[in-house]
Amino acid sequence: MKGLGELDVVGLNFKTNTAYLCEVTTHIRGLQYGNNLETVQKIKKKHEVQKEYANIILSNFSNKVYMFWSPYVQIGYTTNELKKIDMLETVINKDYTAR
Repeated sequence: MKGLGELDVVGLNFKTNTAYLCEVTTHIRGLQYGNNLETVQKIKKKHEVQKEYANIILSNFSNKVYMFWSPYVQIGYTTNELKKIDMLETVINKDYTAR
């Protein structure tokens, strides 16, 4: 199924009609897909595919929460740019930053 490959954790709360869709990376040396710009672009692309999947497969859930989890992301450009991605909550560097 298109989009399923970009999801590592899916949680469903039937009481609140909320679907939680999460991408998780556990890169030992930190999140890095090429250079910093390429890394941010890759995460943005993954996020767009998650939203497409949710809109098709989880359309009956009125609330959708998109998350990105990574235990180590180099502070600076990457962390700043990840925070700018619309509708994406980040759990990085032991912190939780809700939108």
